[in-house]
Amino acid sequence: MPSQLDVLNTMSLPEMEMRRAVALQDLLVRGQSLLWETDAKGRVTSFTARGHNASGLDTNTVLNTDWTSFVDPLDQVQVLAAWSAARAAGTVLTCEARILTGEGGSRWHRVSAAPVCDIRGELVSWVGTARDIHDQKLRETEFIKALEVLNALERCGDGLLYLKDREGRLVWCNDAVLDVLGKNRIEALGHLATAYMREDRDAHHVTLHDMQVVNEGRALLTEEILHDPHRVYLSCKTPWRDRAGSVVGLVGVSINVTNEARIRSQWNPEFAKLHHATPIVVSRFDKDLKHLYVSPAIETITGMPPATFFGKSNRDLGMPSHLCDQWDNVMHAVLADGCPREIEFSYAGPDEKQRVFRSLLSAEKDGHGKPSTLVAVAYEVTELKAQQALVREREARLAAALSAGKLQTWTYLIGENVFLVPVSTRRQHAIRGDSDRVCWADAFCGIHRDDVERVQQSLLRCAHDKVDYDETYRVQDDSGHWRWVRAAGRHVPHDTVDGGASHIAGVTFDLTEERKAQQRLRDSEESLRLAVDAVDAGRYDWDLATGELKWDARTRALFHLPAGQEPSYDHFLSRLHPDDRVRLAARVGAQLDGSQSDGIWSERYRVLQPDGTLRWLESQGRVMFTENETPRRPMRFIGLVTDVTAEVETAERLAASEGALRKSLSALAESEERMRLAMESSSLGWWDMDVPSTRIVWSGSARRLFDMPEEGDVHLDEVLVRVYKEDLPRVRLAIESAMASHADGIFHESYRVLWRDGSLRDVEAIGRVRFEHRDSGRQATRFSGVLWDTTETRTMWRTLQDKGAYVEALLRTAPVGILSVDEAGHITRSNPLMDSLFGPLGRGAQVRDESQRWESYCADGTRLAQARYPVLQVLDGSIRSEVEVQHVTSRDGRSLWLRLIASPVVQQDRPAGAVMVCVDIDAERRTLEVLKEADARKEQFFAMLAHEIRNPLGAISNANHILSRDAHLSEPSTFARGVITRQSKQLQCLVDDLLEVSRISRDSFTLKTAPTSIRQVLLYACDPALIRAQARRQRLTINVPEQDVVANVDPTRLSQVLDNLLGNAVKYTPEGGAIEVTLTSSAEYAEVTISDNGMGIQVDELDKVFDLFHQQKTQDRHAALGFGIGLAMVRRLVELHGGRVWAESQGPGTGAKFVVQIPLGTDAHNSQ
Repeated sequence: MPSQLDVLNTMSLPEMEMRRAVALQDLLVRGQSLLWETDAKGRVTSFTARGHNASGLDTNTVLNTDWTSFVDPLDQVQVLAAWSAARAAGTVLTCEARILTGEGGSRWHRVSAAPVCDIRGELVSWVGTARDIHDQKLRETEFIKALEVLNALERCGDGLLYLKDREGRLVWCNDAVLDVLGKNRIEALGHLATAYMREDRDAHHVTLHDMQVVNEGRALLTEEILHDPHRVYLSCKTPWRDRAGSVVGLVGVSINVTNEARIRSQWNPEFAKLHHATPIVVSRFDKDLKHLYVSPAIETITGMPPATFFGKSNRDLGMPSHLCDQWDNVMHAVLADGCPREIEFSYAGPDEKQRVFRSLLSAEKDGHGKPSTLVAVAYEVTELKAQQALVREREARLAAALSAGKLQTWTYLIGENVFLVPVSTRRQHAIRGDSDRVCWADAFCGIHRDDVERVQQSLLRCAHDKVDYDETYRVQDDSGHWRWVRAAGRHVPHDTVDGGASHIAGVTFDLTEERKAQQRLRDSEESLRLAVDAVDAGRYDWDLATGELKWDARTRALFHLPAGQEPSYDHFLSRLHPDDRVRLAARVGAQLDGSQSDGIWSERYRVLQPDGTLRWLESQGRVMFTENETPRRPMRFIGLVTDVTAEVETAERLAASEGALRKSLSALAESEERMRLAMESSSLGWWDMDVPSTRIVWSGSARRLFDMPEEGDVHLDEVLVRVYKEDLPRVRLAIESAMASHADGIFHESYRVLWRDGSLRDVEAIGRVRFEHRDSGRQATRFSGVLWDTTETRTMWRTLQDKGAYVEALLRTAPVGILSVDEAGHITRSNPLMDSLFGPLGRGAQVRDESQRWESYCADGTRLAQARYPVLQVLDGSIRSEVEVQHVTSRDGRSLWLRLIASPVVQQDRPAGAVMVCVDIDAERRTLEVLKEADARKEQFFAMLAHEIRNPLGAISNANHILSRDAHLSEPSTFARGVITRQSKQLQCLVDDLLEVSRISRDSFTLKTAPTSIRQVLLYACDPALIRAQARRQRLTINVPEQDVVANVDPTRLSQVLDNLLGNAVKYTPEGGAIEVTLTSSAEYAEVTISDNGMGIQVDELDKVFDLFHQQKTQDRHAALGFGIGLAMVRRLVELHGGRVWAESQGPGTGAKFVVQIPLGTDAHNSQ
């Protein structure tokens, strides 16, 4: 259904729409602020806010809701009852109610709703309006408030206090006013106060001041003179505003200042404050035209302080000479006859901006009644003058429209039942006779008979019900043609008490050309829509009368218009390249010139992209002008815009190579051949079929796609022969359905085409059928569209399907469980193994819900928290997650060790879900437990072995000690005893190491930590190592800091670690080698580094040197290799201190470096 603006601007509507337009216009002409339209059930179909929309309602929140939903709940029952009564009677609804605002409040509105019926009299919709009367409702409150203010002022002095409405009638006054007027309160209130003044010049003076305050909305401080009796009043008048800020009258305070003593005694501090704060300038002059007084506001106008003016004339102050002459003439005239005068003058203040001022001058008289001094009140009227000029301009436009014959006037005298019709209106309505007075019957003789009764009834309603008249009807001109005419009128009330309408005044204007233009525009828009749907182009529609610019989605994308922002001509220019902006603006201006332009528009220009690149666009359109007018007025500017960047770039490349192509004919021929092949290789084709004759016009690519000859006419049957037989019935049915009279005309099908060589090609086609209304009904006339080759796309799709089947088979046979979820956590796929372990996982189920019933346990026996499942951690943002759990299967209740691994799925650089893999590690875990048990038995065996060896070793040592006491041993016996001593000591060290490692491995070892100097421990450990190094002629370098390093360690065990590492360095470094020991520290760790240039370590064994009983592989059979116990004990002791130790080496022969890192924290000390 058209919007309200379409109803007002478009008059070629069926009868039902004309009735809707009548009801709509009947409400619009009253100047309503809200306008809506509903269906027969009362649901809002359109909504418009006109003028000052104080309600703040938004269109998007009102549409498709019941119209009473934006009525305040306190008034809904009353409104619904009135609406039900209006529906039952078929009359207009009128009531007062509060309308909800967008800010949560409500405002009073006068609501009107008119029914719209079709030609059968059935109700089809309602048109409703609401006028804001909130301020009128509050006016009574404002009156009471103003009265309270005036009552308070009355108690502060004996001046004149009064309250007037906009027309100058007294609303309230104190007794002093009644004394001056000589009337009682009943006679004064409600009447003009100036009516009781004894002299007209006094009344004119007061009225002028009142109008100035009301019209300009600014305070005024002036002196008013009453000549009979002679009194001078100093009056302060301020606008009286309602809550909406509108001026509804004025509040005045006047004090009798006939003599200066009275002035000083009557001015109270509050009045003086108001006087100094007012922006109106008050000045007093003596007879020599010199300043006696000037108000502070003069400084805002002239930039000079008030003290500068005292005792000086305008000429003395350096005012412009022409301004001084003007003032001197007026002031001399006022002093001569004592009559007030008014002048207007222009003055440029400190900002050098010319402003217009109006000044009122009056004379103060002495005791003999002769003018003695002058009082001038000046105020700015620049804005008022601009508004008056605007009003005069609008009146001139209306007069020009009437004089140009666009509007014809008429008057209907209700009492005489006679029309007053000028010549132009009689000629328009084909009224016979030369008299301007036309009777009722002759006035309707030229109107179409189907419209006469409706027009007469509407005119009578205007006369009796005092509603506005607005009708559109047909009139037969002198040549016999029917023309559309719109007439509007309004009743003019007679100046009587009952307010009856004495006549109806109205205008008429011809709508025939506008209707024809709108019909042509609708036809062209339909053709344009069909063409645009078949190509990649955007549309634009610029209503030049209202300035509204409409862009479709494609055009908005081409010009990068943000969502929610309305398009505008300024935004269009801002997106253009600077080199094209001025040229396009000039071309648009030339196209809109109806006297020179043909209306055809075609331009190419560049548009700036957000990334700084340029795109070439081509715009083609037409400007629609009014007809039969001189000069022609542009109405609409419509057209298409397409992206031609590729075409322009191709043209630029061809232009750049044109010089080289001219030099070689062969190169030119080759280039042309490539261009021809490129154009012919395009797979997109188009067709256009005349439905009655089935003759088809189509592009070359479309012919080639159907394997048809390049020349000759083609009909639909010849084309359908090429369609594969299995697809032919479906294609025929789709074409017949699109061409059916009740169909929407859309055709979209995919089918196969059989070529003459027996091959098949996949084709996809999109088209639309155009219908025309004829005597036999709605018939299809044109069938057009586009088609393209989708063979490769279909082949790729089938390949993807095959790959999908392969993936499905892989998932079913995979030895691991697989679960995939989307980014929202919904399960998309799971293989059978995953279902057997975690229960049936339905596709689409939420994995967070499914995981609540999973029963998995950590290594310590506690149940795994739901948030720790890897798939949920990845969904929450983790890159990768892995966990080992003991899971109870949901199928048979078995307990299995599983490793769960999850990783995110990324598509186009954004997360699109997650995949979790479940690996059965139950056998691996059980094997590990067996190995741990075997390792424990090994540790126990070594401990028992060490104890068993220690007992006989003690006996051997004791026996050897006894032998050492015998001084008569032979030399062989002495040598044998020495061998026993050395070997028993070595065996004793081995047994001690075995026992030490056993205790450490069984965690039966306790550190005795204390704050210890690492520097001192290191130096103690280096003493024996230095002796051993000197024996092997090795150079031992010790680097320690001057500042001590203290850590919470066991000094004995740390010395044991360092001694072991230093001993290894001395042992595995050849004679004459070098060993370096370095101590460093940071905020968290102390670090000891022991490096040498000895035999080195193979790189692949660096992680194994700390394993128990590990021996490095070497080709030197004489190398002094140990048992592989010392480094294992070193690593365990360092780890017990919370530190770590590692080895570094580049390989055999490059030396080795061992690093010990001990934390400097206080955790170990606190735990002790």
